[in-house]
Amino acid sequence: MTNYMDQLPHIDILLATYNGERFVEEQIRSLLEQTYPHWRMIIRDDGSTDNTPSIIHRYEQKYPDKITVVDDGQTNLGVCRNFAKLLEQSTADYIMFCDQDDVWLPEKVQLTFEKMKIMEGRYGCDLPLLVYTDMKVVDENLNSISDSYWKHQAINPKSGRLLNRLLVSNAVIGCTMMFNKKLKELSLPLPLKALMHDWWLALVSVAFGKNDYIHQSTTLYRQHRSNIVGARWSLSLRGIVTQIINAQKHKDYLHKSQEQAAVFAARYKQLLNIIDLQKIEIYSHLKDQNCLKKRYWIIRYKFWWAGFVRSIAMLILA
Repeated sequence: MTNYMDQLPHIDILLATYNGERFVEEQIRSLLEQTYPHWRMIIRDDGSTDNTPSIIHRYEQKYPDKITVVDDGQTNLGVCRNFAKLLEQSTADYIMFCDQDDVWLPEKVQLTFEKMKIMEGRYGCDLPLLVYTDMKVVDENLNSISDSYWKHQAINPKSGRLLNRLLVSNAVIGCTMMFNKKLKELSLPLPLKALMHDWWLALVSVAFGKNDYIHQSTTLYRQHRSNIVGARWSLSLRGIVTQIINAQKHKDYLHKSQEQAAVFAARYKQLLNIIDLQKIEIYSHLKDQNCLKKRYWIIRYKFWWAGFVRSIAMLILA
């Protein structure tokens, strides 16, 4: 008799590495302990100068049926382009992004895949689909900071996945995502103006498919000095003061998100419905509007950051 688990599809797990010798081995081991067995890990290193390449090649040699290391000769592309290269290598029907410094809880792949199957039953298999989850925030030694990234960052996952919110900031974190081949194909190639790989895919999913979430933490989201993004927001007085000090940085980031929106509108103009296209184009031109007009559009279309305090900051910084 054929075992049920043997009939399940393979999932590609894409691991982008760069100078990650401190944590990458622990991450790889957490994948090897997943309860869902049918996965392949594709690793691409972006030109590490530490021991990361030797670590990942050692695991490739030890688990040749599970781990493949891609070496295309290109280096220092940055995290977004590194993941874009990995996406081009993927052939599976389902794909997950993996960061080098986190730890996956044992049932992460299985839980996410089960949610994906529920979505397929509801919407069909021919639609771009994306599932994401919450995370536990931990320090570099895996000591708990918060049981929920969403609570820690004051993010509402329900409203955060809407188009008007996703244009402004990304609440769909890549290391928690699973998406299908349809979404990958519609998203590629990732444009140079895409701020992050996960953000771009989240936008495509909400514009042309469906995304949904699991209200459960499946990842230990490690915080350390080298985090590219990280869980930096805090509702404490110190956190708010820090945001004020970094106001210009946030304003520059808003402008880059508007440039990303402009590229999105240009690429998908023929596919977007009229209402979404108008919304995206208005957001992409916010920086060109005068003070009053800019804030009028923000309020009308609810171009908010996640959380009340940051929404007020949006009105101030825009």
